[in-house]
Amino acid sequence: MRGRPSFFIVAALMCTITSRVELHSQTKSDIPQRVQLEADYAVFQHRVQSPAIGSTDSMYVELFFAVPQSALSFQWDEGSRKFIGSGLMALTIKRATGELVVSKAWKIESHASDTTAISPTSSVLDELRLNLEPGSYTANLYYRSVEGAGRLDSISFPIVVTTPAKDALAWSSIELCSSIRQILPGERGNFMRGTLSLVPNPGGVYSKEVPVVYYYAELYNVFDHVPGTIFFIRSSVEDFRNNPVASIRVKEIRRKKTLDAGAEVGTVNILSLPTGVYYLRLDVLDSLKNVLATARKKFFVFNPSIIASGEHGLVSSGEVLASEFATMSETQLDEEFSEAKYIASRDDEQAFGKLQGAMPKRAFLAQFWSKHNPNPARSPGEFRSDYLNRVEYANTYFRYLSTPGWKTDRGRVLLQYGKPQDIERHPSSDEMKPYEIWIYEAAEEGERVQFIFGDINGYGDYRLLHSTARGEIKDEQWQRQLR
Repeated sequence: MRGRPSFFIVAALMCTITSRVELHSQTKSDIPQRVQLEADYAVFQHRVQSPAIGSTDSMYVELFFAVPQSALSFQWDEGSRKFIGSGLMALTIKRATGELVVSKAWKIESHASDTTAISPTSSVLDELRLNLEPGSYTANLYYRSVEGAGRLDSISFPIVVTTPAKDALAWSSIELCSSIRQILPGERGNFMRGTLSLVPNPGGVYSKEVPVVYYYAELYNVFDHVPGTIFFIRSSVEDFRNNPVASIRVKEIRRKKTLDAGAEVGTVNILSLPTGVYYLRLDVLDSLKNVLATARKKFFVFNPSIIASGEHGLVSSGEVLASEFATMSETQLDEEFSEAKYIASRDDEQAFGKLQGAMPKRAFLAQFWSKHNPNPARSPGEFRSDYLNRVEYANTYFRYLSTPGWKTDRGRVLLQYGKPQDIERHPSSDEMKPYEIWIYEAAEEGERVQFIFGDINGYGDYRLLHSTARGEIKDEQWQRQLR
C-alpha cells in the first residue's frame, strides 16, 4: 500500500540518509542499520491511436524495487490479528542537467502472522510507472524504517530513455522476473501486464532457491522491418566475456508476422551454471537467420555447488578448497571483499551481501578475482596478491589515526590505478601546506593523468584536491585549499 507523495517526506528521508557521516557520536543502538535495497527498471513503448492524427508513440519507465521484509517496522494489529510491517520510501529523478523531474514518497506495508518466522531472503516488492521524456537521468531511491533511527539505505542508478523507434525494428528493455503466470479471472494487484502477472527480480540474482530466470520483453515495428511472413526469436545466455554458454541450450521459436508489436516471454534454468555474471540475449532473425535486432540483460548466478573448471574463466570447487580461501574465516573473507570494494561492481556488492557462511564466500571470492583480472596473461592469484600487497602498503604508509590506509584518498587511488610512475612531494612552506602530485603516464588510453593530494589540516591526512582523470574530483584552483 502506498501513501500520498510528499516533498517534505522526500526531504526528510534524504536528510536522514545523507547524515550518516555524523553518526559516530551516537550510541551503537542509535546507529541506523543498512539494509539491502535493490532496484531495476525497464523501458517500454506505448502506442496511442487517434482518428485525427493516427498513431503516436511514447515511452514509459517501470521502476521496481525490493526491500527485505525483515527491515520493516512491525506492530501488532488487533483487528487483523497480524503484525503489520511498514517502511518509508522516497524517489527523486534528475535530468543530466540537474533538473528535478520526479519527487515521490510513499509507505510500503507487509503483513506477517509471526515476525520470528520471517526469512532473511524474503522481500517486499513494489513498482512505479513513470512517464519520462527521452534522455538520460539519475534516480535516487531511499528507504527508512518508521521507527527512530531504525534501518535505512539508498541506491543511485542511471536511467536512459530512448526515443520511440519508428523507422527500425526495436526491442524494449528485458525485464527479469522470479515468476510469470497467467492472471486469474477477476484478479487484481501489482505487477500485471495484459493477461500476465510478472513478479520482478530487481536484484537480478538467481540461485538454488530461485533457479529459473523468467523474462519479459516487447518487440516493436514488425510489419515494416521484418521481411517475409515469418521470423524467429532466438534466446541464449552469454558469460561475462560475451562468450556463449554451452550448457544452456539455444532456443529458437518460429513466429508468424501477424502483429506489429508483441511480447516475448521465456525461461532459463540456471541450475547447471557456475557462480558468476551472465547475460540473457534475445535476437530477432529473419527467415534466412540474419540477425535483425538484439537485446541483452545482465543477471547474476550464485551456485557454489556447481562450478565448472576452466570454462568461461572460472575456477573449480576443488581449486577453491585448495586455495588460500580454504583456511580463511568468514570474518577474513568479509574483510578481503571490503578491501576490494574499489574494483567491485554494484552487482558484486549485492551478491556478496546475500551470502551466508564461509564456503559460499570462498567460492565467490575465487570467482571475483578471476572475473576482475585485467590481464589474461597473469593468473588471478597474481592479480589478487598484487592488489592485497597494495592494501598492505597503503595501511603501512597512509594510515591516519584510526583510519586504515586503504580507506584514505591516497589508498583508494593506489588500489584503483596502481603505483604511480612518479610522485612529486612538496613539504610545508610559509605559503603552502604540504602536498603530493602523483603522475600516471598512461592511465587512460595512453593519456597522462595527475592526482594532487593535500594535507589541509596539517596532521598527515592527505585529501584528494584535484585530478585530471575522468570521473575524479576537479578543482583547477586547488592551491587555495592549502593556503
